Amino acid sequence: MSEEMAKRLHELEAKVQKLEDIEAIIKLKERYARLGDDILNSKASREEAFEILTDDVVMTHAFVSDGVEQKPIVAEGKQALIKHTDAVMKTTDYCVHLISNPCIEVNGNEATGKWYIHLLCTIIDPNGEKVSMWGQGRYEDEYVKIGGEWKVKSFKFLQEFFAPAGAGWDNVKAYDMREVRDRVENG
Repeated sequence: MSEEMAKRLHELEAKVQKLEDIEAIIKLKERYARLGDDILNSKASREEAFEILTDDVVMTHAFVSDGVEQKPIVAEGKQALIKHTDAVMKTTDYCVHLISNPCIEVNGNEATGKWYIHLLCTIIDPNGEKVSMWGQGRYEDEYVKIGGEWKVKSFKFLQEFFAPAGAGWDNVKAYDMREVRDRVENG
C-alpha cells in the first residue's frame, strides 16, 4: 500500500470513529431520557440509570429568566444526584423528556453535547393536586469515554420555562423547582 493510500485510509478510519462516537452519544442521551422518565414514572430502577454516569458526575439545573441564568441547583457525585432525584420523584407523577437538535463535538475520549429539551409533566403541587406542566430548555453536557464506553460526566439543564399547560408560554418565567425541592426536603 502506498504512503498516500495509507494516509487516506487512516483519515477515513478517524472520520468513521468520530461518526460512531457521535452516534453512541446520541444513543446515550436517548437512554438518559428514557431511563429518567422510567424512574420518574416508577418503571425503572435508579441503579440502571446511574450506570450511564461517571462516579463524579455533576448535575446543574439552572433557571433562565429574561436571558439571565439564576442561582442553580447543583448535585456533585452520584449520591447527591440520587438525593436530588428522590426529591423530584416525590413531586412528579408523570414526566416525558423530548430531546432534540443534538450538536456534538468529539475530541478523542472527551466530548460535549448541546440539546433542546421539551418536558411534559404532571407535578404534585403544595396542596397535593396534580398539575399538568410543560417546559422548555437546553442541555449542555460533557461526556467521557471509559473502557470504550461513553458516559455522562456532567449535564447542565438551562430551564427557560416550566408552566401549567393551559397557561401557554407567553410571558411565563421559569417555574422554580427549588420551591418544590425545598418543600420535599423540609417536610
